Amino acid sequence: MLYLEMQIQFIKVLLLLFLVVITKAGNDNGNTNNANFNSEKPTIYHLVQEDFEDGTYIISEPGVYILDEDISFDPNPPSNTDEIPQCCTVMDSQLLSNGGRYDDKAYNLGFFAAIAIETSDVEIDLNGHTIEQSERHALMQRFFAVIELADQPFIPKQGPNDFGPCFVPAENVYIHDGTIGRSSHHGIHGNGNVDVHIENVDFIGYEIAAVHLNGVDGLLVENCDAKNRDDLPVMGIFSSALFIQDYLNYLMSVNSGITLTVQGVVLSIEDISDALKQSIVNVYEDIMANGFIDMMTHPDEHALFQNIKGVIDGNAYGFVTNKFGVAVNGFPLLPGGAPFTTIPSTNVEFKNTGVSQQGSNIHEIVGLKKGSGVMTDPRGSVFQIRNQRHHDDSFITISDDSNDAEYVGNVVANAQLVVSKAVMAGEFAGSSLDVSRNSITQDVIDWVETGGSGQQTAKISNLIDLTGYFCNGDSMFHVNKGAIGFKIDGTIGIKMTDCYANNISNIGISGSDVCGDYKDSYSHPFATLKGYGGSHTRGFTFAGSSDGDISKCSVSNLSSENGKSIGFDIFTDSIGIKIDLCDVFAAESMHDAVGFHFGSDTSQSEIKNYCAVNLSSSMGSEMEIQDESNQPQSRNVVKNNKC
Repeated sequence: MLYLEMQIQFIKVLLLLFLVVITKAGNDNGNTNNANFNSEKPTIYHLVQEDFEDGTYIISEPGVYILDEDISFDPNPPSNTDEIPQCCTVMDSQLLSNGGRYDDKAYNLGFFAAIAIETSDVEIDLNGHTIEQSERHALMQRFFAVIELADQPFIPKQGPNDFGPCFVPAENVYIHDGTIGRSSHHGIHGNGNVDVHIENVDFIGYEIAAVHLNGVDGLLVENCDAKNRDDLPVMGIFSSALFIQDYLNYLMSVNSGITLTVQGVVLSIEDISDALKQSIVNVYEDIMANGFIDMMTHPDEHALFQNIKGVIDGNAYGFVTNKFGVAVNGFPLLPGGAPFTTIPSTNVEFKNTGVSQQGSNIHEIVGLKKGSGVMTDPRGSVFQIRNQRHHDDSFITISDDSNDAEYVGNVVANAQLVVSKAVMAGEFAGSSLDVSRNSITQDVIDWVETGGSGQQTAKISNLIDLTGYFCNGDSMFHVNKGAIGFKIDGTIGIKMTDCYANNISNIGISGSDVCGDYKDSYSHPFATLKGYGGSHTRGFTFAGSSDGDISKCSVSNLSSENGKSIGFDIFTDSIGIKIDLCDVFAAESMHDAVGFHFGSDTSQSEIKNYCAVNLSSSMGSEMEIQDESNQPQSRNVVKNNKC
């Protein structure tokens, strides 16, 4: 324990030094942080709908910000059909380089938040009101947090874009008393924050997580409830369609002569761009009019983009704490090693808070191998060739599932390919667009352009012989980890009291067999658990975390149609997680239904005064306790079943 305490103090010093450096960098670029929130008369600001009409409301001065009415974030709506494909985003005139207020790099992928806090000592009083993304903006801006606790959504050198070298996290933030509604990603999101207090907030309609903080030092969440979105109209690949447009627009602007031959037909940049834009228009008009894509009028768009279940097709969480930086890879180990990349979250507390409803239909996206990853376009979107239609599971991008399958294409894949071909030809040399993430190879281009000729090289078996597949990822090749109520990763010092994870379901299917039977192996290069993880459902997870005091928490009505259901899961190398007076009331699954689980590498943790009832598995085992550590040196303890 003494060693852990010393390690925590060392890491805190590194975190403080890092935040000082990056905050100073931000201040040197025009941001100020010189007000005192603890003064007797903090400045009060009243926020109304008009304050959000032009885009993100940036908080750069300490003070109390009070919502005086409900806010629907809906900037820059389209005025005509031509504007639909890239509507709702930042206009050129709004960028700093053109005299506007929005940083060119930070806002390169659009308005990433309704409120962005880039200073310290801020109180947001929701005042009983709701703030959310509009239905339109949530459709067209697929990357968003209602409140971002920083001046940009990622730390430098992470994410699908270069968001800039400076990063200014918020500190001493209090958000309370109201509702944070619809969001295409998060309710509240942040990196490297210090002293965050969230109280009496209902989160309704988020897609990824209600609260997700990475590397936070000092977090208190109390009296909050979360329900995720259940009317989501599109799949993750719709983001890929929106993201790739900037690259096509650039090629159009320089009159690129690059073409792509598909099934013997030569397609110009204009052909491919027009087809993608028309497809986006069709999706937009159908969803805004009816809430869904019309299968009869637009069968191709329905097949490619329609979310028929209405719940997220990627990882689904309620509340997340994680080490500093992205949480897109496998479940982590305890933070350690090089500073600034492995800073844990510390001093985290949840009280009387939970998830009351969370649905998911997590899909596995199979990608073509490229080195230690898969082939992606410049935004990091996976080049997908194994898409299937909803109604009959027939293939979309390739002709069938045989070894003789050929590329037939779709509007997104064609766009990714022609952009990749232009990247390899050096046509983005004069552009500010980042192409470093592009990894689609010449072998793929050759395979596609030979299609329709009857030559043997046009068959998919020849391509797979050259590449192979990676599995267990989503549309951005994030590791699929399933549906989780509380996901506590890379966190040191956790206290949870009277928390709950209820009605958490995952109807996602099991992993594909094209990567082989990977039950006892890693199908994804960044996975830390063997097998396919996307079909599992868990109430509480503790991975790479230590010093936890979890008391009087409960899980009820977990369900996994094709995976495992686990109430409380302590795994990777977590140490010192104490669970007391906690219950699992119902867990249903195809495979194992488990009340409480110790992973093989956990140690010095305990479960006592526990109860697990109504565990049901159709094909696996039903276990109140599953202890895979099985080593005396682990010193894990289980005692007093109180059922």
